[in-house]
Amino acid sequence: MVGVFNTFPEDQKVPLDDEQRFLVEVHLQEAKLLMGSTNRSATSFLINLFGIFDNVAWTLLYEKGITFDMKKRRGTGLRLQDVGLFLPTTQAHLEPKLCELQAQSIRTHIALSSCCPAN
Repeated sequence: MVGVFNTFPEDQKVPLDDEQRFLVEVHLQEAKLLMGSTNRSATSFLINLFGIFDNVAWTLLYEKGITFDMKKRRGTGLRLQDVGLFLPTTQAHLEPKLCELQAQSIRTHIALSSCCPAN
């Protein structure tokens, strides 16, 4: 993991170029191999992936000025469990084009899954 943070330090202010992104991917794959268990690595990856989508949802809602009600729904506030990039309660506050792109990618994934099942 040292290679990841050497290539992509946490205080980085500009996006990585293609070569830097490739190096980060290589370092992540090396770290995965060193972890030993593929299942543990896959589970960690999926949890982190879900976290990315969750963070995007929080950011988009924050940018729109949506308020959050920590206990129960009142007015325009959302409950914490109502926040998720693919949840209707969150999508109601997003741009329609973004919601359509999400729906299209889900349809594509379903189509690919049905014609190319995993072994």
